[in-house]
Formats: sequence, C-alpha cells, structure tokens
Amino acid sequence: MEDIYRNLSTLDCWGRGWGTERSYQATELWQNDKTGVVSVKSKKIDPVNVNGWVAEETAGSDDDAQTLILRLVWLDVDVRDKVIRQSEETTKFVVNAFGLKLAYGYARSCLAGATELPLQTHGQDADLRSYCVCYTPKVAAVWSQRQQRKDKTGNGRPLTQAIFFVQEDEKKSLQMILEGKWSPDVYRNAIFPALPVAFLLGAQIDETVGAIKNDLRAVERRTGYHNFASRHESPAKEELGELSAKTSGTSAKLASTLRKSKTLEKLLSFMQRVLGEAAAKYQERLRDLSPEEPASDDSPEGDIRGCSLLKNHVSVLQERQEMQVMDTDYTLKRVQVQIDALFSIIQQQDAMHNLELSKSTHEIAYFSYRDSASMKTLAVVTMFFLPGSFVSALFSTQCFEWAGVDLRSASIGVKPTPQFRLYWAITIPLTLMTFLLYFLWLGFQKWNRDRLFHSGDDRKNMKLERSLTPKSMEEAEGRILARRRRETMLEKSSSAAAGHTW
Repeated sequence: MEDIYRNLSTLDCWGRGWGTERSYQATELWQNDKTGVVSVKSKKIDPVNVNGWVAEETAGSDDDAQTLILRLVWLDVDVRDKVIRQSEETTKFVVNAFGLKLAYGYARSCLAGATELPLQTHGQDADLRSYCVCYTPKVAAVWSQRQQRKDKTGNGRPLTQAIFFVQEDEKKSLQMILEGKWSPDVYRNAIFPALPVAFLLGAQIDETVGAIKNDLRAVERRTGYHNFASRHESPAKEELGELSAKTSGTSAKLASTLRKSKTLEKLLSFMQRVLGEAAAKYQERLRDLSPEEPASDDSPEGDIRGCSLLKNHVSVLQERQEMQVMDTDYTLKRVQVQIDALFSIIQQQDAMHNLELSKSTHEIAYFSYRDSASMKTLAVVTMFFLPGSFVSALFSTQCFEWAGVDLRSASIGVKPTPQFRLYWAITIPLTLMTFLLYFLWLGFQKWNRDRLFHSGDDRKNMKLERSLTPKSMEEAEGRILARRRRETMLEKSSSAAAGHTW
C-alpha cells in the first residue's frame, strides 16, 4: 500500500529550498504519571544535544515522574522567498528521527488536504501511524504516533511526534492553541495535531471575511447600491477605477477563503472518520479484556474517552464551518452586487459622456454651418468686386497711353504701351508656376500618406500609440466598457445561434 504514496513523493509541489539554520524550536507535552496533569514545555534545540533530546521520553522520579506524550518541532517557512529556513540536513534528521520519511515526502506532493498513511513498524514492539495535513503555502503538518503492540510489554503510553512547517504568525497561533486547557485523553489521541490546524484555518476564515466586510461597507457607501440605513455617502465619480479594482481584489480573496473553507471541511470530515474508526477498534479491545484484568497505562478506556471528546470538538468546528460557508457565500453575493453596480455606474457615466459629446458635436456643426455661410457671403462679395478691382488695378499701371486720349471724343479706345506685353509676359508664367508648385505640394502630401499607410512598422507604431496609451481615466474606462460590450454581444450572438440551431 505504500507504493502509491512513495511514487507521489516524487512530485514536489512546495517548490521550497532550504536555509542555513541548524537550530529549531520544539514544544513538548509531559504528563505526570501520578496526577495525570499535562504540562507544556518549549525549548530551542541545538545540533549539539539533539541526539539526547530525541531519546528523552521520561523525566523525574517517584511523585514527579513524567512521561512524554507529545513532541512538536516547528520549522520556519518563508513564503516570500519560498524556503524552509532550517537546513536540509536538519530537516531530514528530524524527519528520520520521527519516522516521517514517507509522510513528509507525500506532504510535499500535496497542496491541500489530510491523509492517513499506511501503518509502519517501529522496531520490534511498536507500530507507527502517520498522518499529514497540508494547506500550502501557509501551513503543513506531518506527525506519527508510536503505539505498543498488544502482544508486547513495555511502556504502553503512546508517543506522538509532529513537524509543523509554518510562518511565524501561524506558529504563534498554533502554540497558543496547544497551550489551551485540553483533556489529557485528548492530548494522547493520535489525531490531536490536526485540531490546532483546524482551529487556525477557522480563525483565519473569520478574520479574512471580517476584513472583507469592512472594505465592502466602504464600497457600498460610495456606490449607494444597498438598503442599509447607516451607510450614506456622496456617490463615487472619479474613483470608479479604484473601486472596481478593489472589489475585484475582494472577489479573488473571497475565492481563496472558499478554498480554505473547503479544505477545513475536508479536514474535519477526515478527523471524524479517523476518530470513528479508532473508537471502534478501542471498543473491540475493551470487549476483549477480561473483567478481572487490572487497569493499565494502555487500557482502551482513556482512548475511548479521548475519541469521544475529540469527536465532540470536531462536531462544534463543523457547525461553525457550515456557518462560515453561509457567511462567505452571502459576502460573495454582496461583492458581486457591487461589481455589477460599478459596471452600471460606469455605463451611465459613459452614456452621459456620449450625450455631452453629441451636444458638443451638434454645437460644432452649427458653428461650422454659420462659418460656412459667412465664407459664402464673403466669396460672393469678393466675386462681385474682383473684376472691377482687377480692371482698376490694370488701368492704374503705365500699360496704357492715357495722355493721348481725347476726352472730348466719343471714342472709348485706349492704346496700350509696349509695357502691356511685358506685364502679361511676366504675369502668365508666374501664375502657371504658382499653380504648378501647389499641385506638386498636393502630390507630395499624397505620396507621404501612402508611404505611411503601406509601411507596416509605422502603422503598428501608430496603432500601439493610439490603443495602448489612454489619455485619461475616462478613456481607459471607456475602453473597458467597449470590451465588455463586445463580450456581451458575442455571448448573446452565441446564445441566439444555439437557440436557432435547436
């Protein structure tokens, strides 16, 4: 049965390296053999005394005699740099010392979930039950419980040893949960290390949803799309882009919260299943014991109590998780309402901008019409005076012999001077040259436009400059709206085509 887990161990989904630290923090739970009181001890383990620390399972004598029931090692994770801060040598030593090689390898191939691995032998008189819980990259835990075999004698009290791969904030929360007041029977249960992880995930869900609600209230006040009497503020205008980005980020965070909630649901179901199977085995062992047999450390009565208590704790967490899912779904719907509201507001503002643009265009057309009428009037007046002005200017030159005109004669004839021919000899070529230069200028402009149009690089640069560089926030929002309109029209066209086909 180990083959599937061993082969899956070749997949490394964590993508983490190792640091250089060789020391690490450990938390131990010791139970007094006489009073049954459990005490929590934290210590820092150095490479010098690590072998003696691993072998230490009992302490004190007589009334102060204590037995180790739970040992946890905290390996620090840096999510930003994607590394385990302890060295690879240190990590592998702890993994091998706790008998967690298979569980650790499988955990590195798992992104989220909880698994019970096949039973393994530990020496000649004990078995190891291994488990792993993952919600990467935030937290991962692997642990095993050493249990004495029924046909062997010795210390019958089980020992649970676990490794937690966590960040500093998660480590503090988990340590706080471990230091809470739990029954000794709960501490000794093999599935107990999963309980702090379930507590942590549930608390993080509540914290995240609470923060999202606070942000959502601010958005609802700005959009006005709500029925809450206590949230009124002036409508959002210039900050639509910022609000839209904020609500989109909130939606993505809620999706991550739903993933975490689903992981918590699977973890709690896994704990209930394992506890049910363990309780059935302990009940069978209890029935096999003879009534005259004295109670011992490995009596199944304490294990049965531990399973019952843990099942009750898990049931409470399951009820809370169901309510968290309802609350998250409700918050997600509120976020979707605000996303739709922002889209509607942007559409309304876009329509207002288009209306203002239409009015401006109408005004421009009206003023252009007035300018055109004025130009026509000016052209008519110019045409009326132009012939007379030309003749008057021509007669004012020395091209005619006005001195030889008999004013008393009825004849209107005037003799031209030789300079009259000079006037036309200069004027006609200059006029032709002026028109020639004008047509050459028009031809050059047409050639330049054709060159730019047929040049692929220039055309791409013009498109990039026009499409990728919005000149204002309104232009950027307008492009977003245009893209959404196209997508909506495509969806409607596809739906219509599908309906027509059927």
